[in-house]
Amino acid sequence: MIKFVATKNQSGQKLIQLIKKILLKSNYNEIQKYFRTKKIKVNNTFQEKNYIIKEKDIILIFSQEKLKTFSKKVPEFKLNLKIIYQDENILLVDKPQNLQVHGGRFNLDLAVWNYLKIPENQVFKPSHIGRLDKKTSGIILYGLNYQSVVELNQKQKFFEKIYTFKSDINLKNTIKTDVFIRKNNFQQKMEVTLKSPNSFFASTTFYSKNQKKFAILHTGKKHQIRVSLSHLGFPIFGDEKYGGTRDKILYLHSFSLKFSGLGGFLSYLNNRKFISKPSWW
Repeated sequence: MIKFVATKNQSGQKLIQLIKKILLKSNYNEIQKYFRTKKIKVNNTFQEKNYIIKEKDIILIFSQEKLKTFSKKVPEFKLNLKIIYQDENILLVDKPQNLQVHGGRFNLDLAVWNYLKIPENQVFKPSHIGRLDKKTSGIILYGLNYQSVVELNQKQKFFEKIYTFKSDINLKNTIKTDVFIRKNNFQQKMEVTLKSPNSFFASTTFYSKNQKKFAILHTGKKHQIRVSLSHLGFPIFGDEKYGGTRDKILYLHSFSLKFSGLGGFLSYLNNRKFISKPSWW
């Protein structure tokens, strides 16, 4: 039998979500069988899979296995992370170029978990909010507890996100692009297209200040800055995928993040703005 006491980081999740994180060696059908055969109790009562967990709930899983056999070790990956800001709820990291946020053998998630010294068998692990392309550097946000992750994901559409870039585009006057984009599976990149069920609306404002070029995201679609500048005929330097010149790096950097619209315990972050300057300025 496995006994698990829910913490603040599990509060608010569905029971089945937590069970999947505990029983890492069990597939979905096997986990469903645990519920059908009433082998999962919460506070000594059999519960359905959609039960919402509360802090200090005592969860019993009637299995011959031991909890440690289900634990998944976090691979060691130490990186000299540049921390922009950290408190009990969030972490802002300056992501280096040419590092994936997740996926692959080594990524930013692993570096963050190692930095925070996350225990090997910790069910909840800090999660990134939004993401950056592998070649894009700059600010990226992590939620350090489950409640923060939920709130940040729900409210990130209200955040002000500004990027800086290098391109031949003339920004004497501000330019706003409103386009529909879709993925070209053959070329493995995004492209501007007509509105269709398979397209996504992407809105971006480009401007210049103090001889630096910036882009404000009004939507958060994959590669929207890169594809929009390419569509205008002025791709980002180093962005070969979208017609840019060949270079050692992609000159695109997540420059600033300003919080807005957060409620409750995260409201203290509203109107706070954090900045990361790229190495190539």
